[in-house]
Amino acid sequence: MKSLLLTLILLGSVPVCAQEAALVPEPESVLMLKMRDGSIHWGAIEEHSTDGLRFQLLETGGVAQIGWQFLDPGQDLELRTQFGYVDTSGEEEVIAADKLVLLSGEEVIGKIVGRSDSEILLKVRGTVLPVPTSQLRSSSSGLQVPALDIYTKDELYNLELAQTDLTDANAQWELARFCERIFDFKRAQDHYLEVQELDPEFQGGALDSTLARVAIKAERQDQVDYLGMIDHLKRRKRYSDALQELTVFDELFPNSPLANDRHKLEDRIVKSRAEHAANIVRLSWYRRMERLAAKAAREQGYEGALAYLDEGMARDLLAEVIADVAKIWPDVSNDVIGQLWLDRKRGRWRPASYGLGTWLLGEDAALAGIETQAEAAPAESDTDAQRAALEDRLARFMKNQESQRRARKTADQEDDVEAYWSSQPHSARTNWLVAYFVENSGQFDLGAKPILRNCRECGGTGVREIIYTGGARSDSQGGGTQRQICETCKGIGRTRGVRYR
Repeated sequence: MKSLLLTLILLGSVPVCAQEAALVPEPESVLMLKMRDGSIHWGAIEEHSTDGLRFQLLETGGVAQIGWQFLDPGQDLELRTQFGYVDTSGEEEVIAADKLVLLSGEEVIGKIVGRSDSEILLKVRGTVLPVPTSQLRSSSSGLQVPALDIYTKDELYNLELAQTDLTDANAQWELARFCERIFDFKRAQDHYLEVQELDPEFQGGALDSTLARVAIKAERQDQVDYLGMIDHLKRRKRYSDALQELTVFDELFPNSPLANDRHKLEDRIVKSRAEHAANIVRLSWYRRMERLAAKAAREQGYEGALAYLDEGMARDLLAEVIADVAKIWPDVSNDVIGQLWLDRKRGRWRPASYGLGTWLLGEDAALAGIETQAEAAPAESDTDAQRAALEDRLARFMKNQESQRRARKTADQEDDVEAYWSSQPHSARTNWLVAYFVENSGQFDLGAKPILRNCRECGGTGVREIIYTGGARSDSQGGGTQRQICETCKGIGRTRGVRYR
């Protein structure tokens, strides 16, 4: 219905006198106006404003007042940019820069302008900073940064001015736009006026609205510079300072005509802080989890470490991640951190393994998921059938052994667990705790199947065959074969691992 009404308005147009209606647009001014509903109309633009345009139809000579919101989004943006209603100054000028990483971990970004055996000269915000090569860890180039992070406005302007033909209207126009991109609005205003003087009909008289917009910022260059300073704080990841300075801006410049720019900057600060925090959460969660596991492996026995993983590690992990994020977001809440972790970019799968300590889980937990893997590879030959029969006999044997093992379980055996745990290298204990936490905490995505590998000593059977050949003594036993539980895997036959992210 809205589309139909708009078409009727265009075709009928607003009332005009008969003489005016008889006029038709000049051929060179005719353009195709694309509407949001997909329809098109041919004609010419008579007038335009911040609200819309006055369009004269080619087919009837009638005119209609059309709001920008009724135009096709692409043509809407194109026309409003052409007429100067879209502020392009937000497209800040950027240049290639170099990044130096110091031994302390600090990063310094600028433009290398000289070097010697003892130091590197780095241009930063209009000054030359000497960086001792003895403090340098690494360097890289090609980083794109705002030009004002390297040079002053005067330096940038003079470099561009030297390459500009001041007698050409288009060249003056480009120089004026460049001045806007370095936030030098007084010079931008001067060059737009030069364009108007060189070519009064430049871009169909579109300079009027551009000059009106730029004049507001030229008159309030101090406010523009203040917002530029705040934006620099954002780029240096000092988000709290930037937000605080926005509050000061409101106090210094109440009812500022740059309020829209100020609110856009605040949105960018908040968004940048959230993106930075999300990256910290994702990296810190893995790193802190591994460090807490390593600490528990170093300070706790088996039972104590297991109790810590079940009860206290999740709490400590969240607290440490919050402390990392608080460096850029002091008042961040637990709920925000939790949501950032849930919304994290998953990235690659990471492996974790219980190693030879798999048997500490108990048989059921250690072999969970093995049935699915067995079904995936059915016997297809006589050899496979014989192997399956052997595995079936071994399974029955293992079941009997397990029953006996459970019946013999005593306090001495529990002491054996602690002795085994303390005998393992610190790295093996850490890996075990990491695998246990990621598989049981519910905080991570797990692979569809566990990684179950055969014990290297028993080949996955859980038992070892001992062959007795007898001895020279007359009372020695004769030869024979006995099966004993594998001392390496304690009869489990597998080592267990998981994939997580």
